[in-house]
Amino acid sequence: MVCSAFNVHRSGYYEHRKRRHHIDAHRVALKAKVSRVFNQSRSSAGSRMIQGVFNEQDVEIGRFKVRSLMRELGLIWW
Repeated sequence: MVCSAFNVHRSGYYEHRKRRHHIDAHRVALKAKVSRVFNQSRSSAGSRMIQGVFNEQDVEIGRFKVRSLMRELGLIWW
């Protein structure tokens, strides 16, 4: 009933519920590192600079992943 009201497939609804309760520890750790680097740069580092810092520390991460983590943390607004 609810799925038809919002025009959502049942499988998509249950997949969303399953993901919502799952906490990705690796992603949480990456968010903490991104936040730390951003704060150390006095809030001036962008995704490219943070990616460069991670690569120097031998942490493989892409610029767009850094950007999405920054967006989730509210460090950038677009």
